[in-house]
Amino acid sequence: METILIDNVPDLIASLPAQLYGEDIPARALVTLLVRRMPEGHWSVEHIQATALSFCACCTVTGEIDPWEVIGPHMGTGVVAVVIDDEADGGGDSGQEHGELLDKLASALGRLGVTLEASYAARATAPGHPVWSLDTEEFAGHVPLAPPGPDGHRYALAADIVAQPENSLARLATN
Repeated sequence: METILIDNVPDLIASLPAQLYGEDIPARALVTLLVRRMPEGHWSVEHIQATALSFCACCTVTGEIDPWEVIGPHMGTGVVAVVIDDEADGGGDSGQEHGELLDKLASALGRLGVTLEASYAARATAPGHPVWSLDTEEFAGHVPLAPPGPDGHRYALAADIVAQPENSLARLATN
């Protein structure tokens, strides 16, 4: 099975539908990628999950995050989170909601000894939409056209995608 190495965040966002085998990603969703560090220096994607999000009018994430839904029975040491939010246009948009969501996720994962490594957001996975880091709120580019590929690929992420930036925003939950 061929492994596709993803080396930048916009390409990661573009690859999500293929990684989910064509599964629809809701307009507001949390996509989690369970990753494991490989000897070659990149991170292998061991499991991917898309979960619909619901934000209430008081700007809080509704519901709890079940860490077993994120990682299941798969082996991995970290998670890369991607928030798809059709109402946000860039860093800072929906920042309170996204921050609260990441805190809940980090706390839930920490109970299982798994670390939230990095987090990103995009308005959608379609070409042309903005992509930004939720760790720094910095613009990362626009979603490119995803190259077509046959099913059955394995995916790996470059270390730069998974690395927690030194200038990360403070979060309530740390692990």
